[in-house]
Amino acid sequence: MSFRKSKQSSEHRKVLVQKMAVMLIIQALIFLAFAWVDPVFKVSLFWFMVIAMGVTVAITVLVHLHNIKVDVTAQQRQVVDK
Repeated sequence: MSFRKSKQSSEHRKVLVQKMAVMLIIQALIFLAFAWVDPVFKVSLFWFMVIAMGVTVAITVLVHLHNIKVDVTAQQRQVVDK
């Protein structure tokens, strides 16, 4: 049983690392997009960072809520199948 638990925790760790990588990529893309638009709007670097963090957090929350919804739907299907 301990083997199963350690396997689950390593898989959980892999998923967390993947999520962090995706968040960093999203932040980098947002940052590059704002840097590309900067000559037009003249926004400071600080506000780039704030906006990039805000959008990243919002996307992360939405993905997390979607995953919870998917998990609940899967559990409901299991109950119906039984």
